[in-house]
Amino acid sequence: SSKYYPLTRAGEGFFADSMTLIPAIPSKEGVTKEDLVNQAVDAERNDIMMLRLPEGYGRAQELAEASEWRAPELNNKPITLVDGIDYNYLTSVAVGQDGNIVLTKSSGVFVYLDPANGVDSNTGMAAGQPVQTLEEALQVLAKAQAEGLLKEPVIYLKSGLELTGDQTLDQEGVILQRYPAYKGALLKVKSGTLTLKKITLDGSSTKEAKAEAPLVVVNKGAALHVEDGAVVQNNTNTYTNIASNGGESKYEGGGIWNAGTMTMTGGTIQGNSAACGSGVFTQGAFEMTGGTITGNHGAGKFKENTIPSSVNNAGGGVFIGYSSGRMDMSGGIISGNTADMGGGISVGNGDAGWFRGASLSMTGGTIEGNTATNTSAYQNSYAGGGGIYIQAGCKAVI
Repeated sequence: SSKYYPLTRAGEGFFADSMTLIPAIPSKEGVTKEDLVNQAVDAERNDIMMLRLPEGYGRAQELAEASEWRAPELNNKPITLVDGIDYNYLTSVAVGQDGNIVLTKSSGVFVYLDPANGVDSNTGMAAGQPVQTLEEALQVLAKAQAEGLLKEPVIYLKSGLELTGDQTLDQEGVILQRYPAYKGALLKVKSGTLTLKKITLDGSSTKEAKAEAPLVVVNKGAALHVEDGAVVQNNTNTYTNIASNGGESKYEGGGIWNAGTMTMTGGTIQGNSAACGSGVFTQGAFEMTGGTITGNHGAGKFKENTIPSSVNNAGGGVFIGYSSGRMDMSGGIISGNTADMGGGISVGNGDAGWFRGASLSMTGGTIEGNTATNTSAYQNSYAGGGGIYIQAGCKAVI
């Protein structure tokens, strides 16, 4: 559309396994390095280049992951645009919400965190330059916000954070979000206690990302507190094969998987989906005295090696499973959730084997407006439970 934004079209048969993008500096027109920086930060248009792929979002993400954005060149030599700031600070190869590959300016990118492969000396401002620690990512985010370089306070996680010891995440306005190509949990509490306060965990389901794990995993012996201001949302967990145990990366649950001790005194768990426990899957102790679990929905069917066919999804809001799984509810709201069985809460599921022994105690709180979407589950004999579904061999005291 202008000398700074050239338009390139490819034919219908165009195919590439990877791309190398090298921007050209129009030096003959007298554009200085400072001019280029000012455009990158101040211009209304944030997309420098867009590659539209008919194969959709998945193919676009695959190609973007294999692509390289190299330094701008002047007279065939890489240059630094501003002293102390290299090209990665200004641009990034990313996949847009509509599934197109976009070369975008820094005002349109986010902060990138990769605990498995990142380096804290990286800029953190490009997908190919992630930092390694959350502390460094928060510093990069604060600096970029102060300089007006970011539209949203988003930190993309390209791998999961493993947490030990007692920690509190209380960064108001900050969003820890799933990088669309990453399928594991964002936070794994291996030991100690994690407290979530004023922070948002987002699974990028609004960007068509599909995971094989919830947003938070709480190991046996560890603890999670969800308090006012915490939001756990927008995660699509496609993992269904419960009996395979998933190893160290795949778990049931859309928002949270708990095998330890979980308390919820405030906050919101919303917009998540899974075959089992779309909001919360607990096989440990879960105490709910406040907060809201809403707008989560069951999706697909989950498999077990001991039965001949798959079982319909269960526990739109909360799923309680195994003899170790129990929930004590004295406050809070569970509303507007859906699942084939147990729209609000499912104590076990339609098969009496795996989850027998789970229990629910409800002395307060509100369960309302939840829906059981299928009345013919496994072997056409288990049905309903819009508010609460109770499996044979499980117990509920209300």
